Amino acid sequence: QPTTLNFRDVGVNDDSLLTISIANTGDAELEVFSIDVIGADANQFSLPSLPTFPIRIQPGTQAIEIDVQFNPTSGGVKSGFLIIVNNDPDENPFDVTLSGEGVFPDIEPTALSLDFGELPAGSDSSGILGINNTGQGNLIITSIQLVGANSNEFAFQAPSLPIEVSPGGSAAQITMTFRPLFKGDKVAFLSLVSNDPDENPLFIQLDGTATEADIRLSVEELDFGAVPVGRDSSLQLRIFNDGDADLIISDLRVNDGNANQFVLDNPPTLPLTILPGSNSGPIRVKFIPTSGGLKSSTLLIASNDPDESQLDLLISGTGIEPDINADVNPLSFGNVVVGDSIRIFFQISNVGLAPLIITDTTLVGGGAEWAVASFPTLPVTVPPNGGRAPLSVIFKPQSLGDKTSTLQVLSNDPDENPFEIVFTGSGVQPEIAAIPDTLSFGNVLVKNDSLAELLISNSGGAPLVLTDTSITGVNASLFSFEEVPQLPITILPGANPVSFAIRFSPNELGDADAFVNFSSNDPNSPVKPVPLLGTGAAPE
Repeated sequence: QPTTLNFRDVGVNDDSLLTISIANTGDAELEVFSIDVIGADANQFSLPSLPTFPIRIQPGTQAIEIDVQFNPTSGGVKSGFLIIVNNDPDENPFDVTLSGEGVFPDIEPTALSLDFGELPAGSDSSGILGINNTGQGNLIITSIQLVGANSNEFAFQAPSLPIEVSPGGSAAQITMTFRPLFKGDKVAFLSLVSNDPDENPLFIQLDGTATEADIRLSVEELDFGAVPVGRDSSLQLRIFNDGDADLIISDLRVNDGNANQFVLDNPPTLPLTILPGSNSGPIRVKFIPTSGGLKSSTLLIASNDPDESQLDLLISGTGIEPDINADVNPLSFGNVVVGDSIRIFFQISNVGLAPLIITDTTLVGGGAEWAVASFPTLPVTVPPNGGRAPLSVIFKPQSLGDKTSTLQVLSNDPDENPFEIVFTGSGVQPEIAAIPDTLSFGNVLVKNDSLAELLISNSGGAPLVLTDTSITGVNASLFSFEEVPQLPITILPGANPVSFAIRFSPNELGDADAFVNFSSNDPNSPVKPVPLLGTGAAPE
């Protein structure tokens, strides 16, 4: 049951499922051997889940259900027959008439184009677009996109995809928005992809015109040139509106950099509205340098111009004054041997834009170890823009240790007076050391000899120069150098020690001693004696 299955209207490429029941109303076992679909439109119908054949149904038992699916691939009325081959003696085969109609949706928007008219750039306007289905099958919208050159200036909000609109049902509503970024005529298209066979995709034209304010300045920058420190200079500019909408200036101020060196002179009240084709009138800016050198900042101008919402006008000027400097500061003289001296030449320069006048120099600290060796006769005038005055200083340390002194230079530099140049240096000297400090040979058999190593190192801060060696003492003849390195020998601070091999050759029993002597430039130990000890022993 039933003997007819009518699927009625089904959308093309959609499907519909109906069920037929097969029952045994007789008094013997019913066997079903096969179930097939035949007819001109048999390929439009299918049996998605058949049981295994033969199917056996006992009398009076529950009927079995067979699913039949209608999946039209084209429009129009479709028909076929479900053929059930069985062992019923008078209804074999048993046939069921299948019918249905493939139908199409028909997409119908409330408008094929939307014109938003004129709108200021930076603002937005919205409207509702309705999508109706005037066909017979369900309309399924699977994709909605904005395309075209100005698609980024339109937006939409729609229900989640896919959107299904039943025939004659409520329209799907899409909110369309025009958000122009820049001035000009704008065109885009809303693309709707659906299962409508003859309008897929459907394009809806979107139009709008953006108006905007268009800011323009009368100058590209404000350059005040050279202005004496403590004085002021004024320049002016105008703000023009070349657009077709009101220009609103919402912020006008000196910003960042050396902003404290510039000031707006009697600025206009904000917000300032400038009509199309008009200008702001003169806006004056003052430069009042409080120190020398190049000063720069920007004049920030914020407005409703959509593509130039903030302009940063460069403003600059130079305060003229001297500016003292030294090519090296602090100046290091490095390590200098106590009693020696070093002279270093350097220069004082004027990196300012006005002449530098040096009136006096004084060394503070360090005593007699520091001295100004040469300097032009005071007062000295140093030209601007890198002019130089040469001088030299001598460092002659009298003792060990770090030394420092400061040269104070008095001039007309307004913010560095006195100007201080720091000198540093260290008094150093060599220091001889022996390893070990006593060389002991122990017991050595008479008429035999023994070698021992003596290391000479430099624990000071200046090069140690060994100039002579000797062995002295009562038993000096029993000790000798195996091989004396060629003198003089220079040992740098922290360098590896120099090795000397010394031989002990006893010729009689008993203790022997002597000294090996090293002459050097160590001022505290010009001759370094190292004891030598040994004992002549008899064989056991």
